[in-house]
Amino acid sequence: MLLFTQTVSAILAFLLAMDVQYHTTTLWHVLVIATLLGVVNTLDMPTRQAFMIELVGKADLMNGIILNSSIFNMNPASNFQIHLK
Repeated sequence: MLLFTQTVSAILAFLLAMDVQYHTTTLWHVLVIATLLGVVNTLDMPTRQAFMIELVGKADLMNGIILNSSIFNMNPASNFQIHLK
């Protein structure tokens, strides 16, 4: 499932990049791609969380969950600071 969601995300990013490259971007293109990316992310996140126990093991599971949560919670803050510069 993780491979599927990452592949679909890459295809959607490529489609948007080609749309921008050839100057054919319209509002409905962006809305459709954003909606599809949102659907893919709803499948991706639970798959990543289920995969966490295999990555860190049961002994370090709590630390892995905390690290995973901190990465996703800090992302919007770091994007905001980058845009300010």
